[in-house]
Amino acid sequence: MFTGEVNLSDCCPCPTNRDSWLTYVGKRDRSCPSGSCRVFLTGINFPENITCYNNYMIEYPNQTMSGILNLEMNPPWTKSFCIGSGSSTFRIFLLKGSYPGVDDCIISKTVSCDSTVVEVDTTTSICPLDCPEAWSIESSRFYTLSNGCNIRVYYRSRIACPPSNYQDLQVTKIIYFNNNCLSLTEKELYQKAVYRLIEEDPMGFNPRPKTIGCFDTWRIMNASCWKTELMGGPFGETVIVKIMCKDSNCCIQRYMVCRDSTQTPSLNIVPIGNPIIPNPINCSVLPDQLTNKMPWVYFQGCHTTCDWLQMEHYWDPITMKTSLNGTIENFKGLLVLNQGSVLFNCPKSTCKIQIDIFNLLGQSIYSFNESSGEATKEIDISNVINTKGLFFYRIYIDGVLAGTGKIIK
Repeated sequence: MFTGEVNLSDCCPCPTNRDSWLTYVGKRDRSCPSGSCRVFLTGINFPENITCYNNYMIEYPNQTMSGILNLEMNPPWTKSFCIGSGSSTFRIFLLKGSYPGVDDCIISKTVSCDSTVVEVDTTTSICPLDCPEAWSIESSRFYTLSNGCNIRVYYRSRIACPPSNYQDLQVTKIIYFNNNCLSLTEKELYQKAVYRLIEEDPMGFNPRPKTIGCFDTWRIMNASCWKTELMGGPFGETVIVKIMCKDSNCCIQRYMVCRDSTQTPSLNIVPIGNPIIPNPINCSVLPDQLTNKMPWVYFQGCHTTCDWLQMEHYWDPITMKTSLNGTIENFKGLLVLNQGSVLFNCPKSTCKIQIDIFNLLGQSIYSFNESSGEATKEIDISNVINTKGLFFYRIYIDGVLAGTGKIIK
């Protein structure tokens, strides 16, 4: 009789029901040849007891292969590809190691494309007009945010309603391109886009950058309903698009914008009065196109967004330096995450700190919320992440978002 130890991590099942692990959606895409369809991979959802697969490859319908992709660094939802009319089959190879092998687990899917389906326009071009002055042609600007999120912001502007001569700005669409954007809520993303437009001022509004002065004629207009769509990028990647919904009402907030290039910060944005919010807000619900859940976006249809205009407590998150073991260095002199603990130094009599950690699926795995009057408080989070993977965190100080980032364990 022989006895020995078995490393259960070497056991890597590939059950017959594995096809249910992979979720995807197909939709018409005019950027594909002959206006056919694009397949968006939306997730590979492993059972909790299966942790052995680290990489994957895609075999496209034309039987060409992708390179080897890491499930954490190149998650499936970032991948998309075109298919022709009719039925097409593609396969996903799940790899235990860094190279293909005979024990790879293969998932095969067949998807159909009906290129004769007529697309229905579900977006609107601009907020309803409250005075007759025309809006500018839609323009766009590309920004890299402080946490590494890359966004393209589409907007229109106008000078309206004389003699008030309001300086009106409306963001009409936001596209974002990388995982860093997932650590931001939709509201945070919108507010960052508006802030960067005001900061750069491509509209030519007063006060101009590098000048000193205040103008209280700014108005930010936002559609009352937005939705999220998937779109194929130029290199086969998937990008997430935030866009206004058709037949939205208009929410309006007036601001005073002040600039002083001799001061830090040089830009201040102060709301004037309360926002004008339509009542009721009617968002036309769209059909749910996805079979799985991607909690950081709203694929289930249009949802209300007037609260995005409440920018009075907006802070621009700080870039964090995160090492492979999750160490965060120099968090604005207030927080240090090191060896599994957060050290929080309160510069006043009482501080409220909130730490939220969640996984790639947007599922919360840890939340800490406490007010403390201690000069230095240590918060042990060494046991809150029990599995290897890529995680995101948000940290709030006194209810204000102070930082976001990633932890790789």
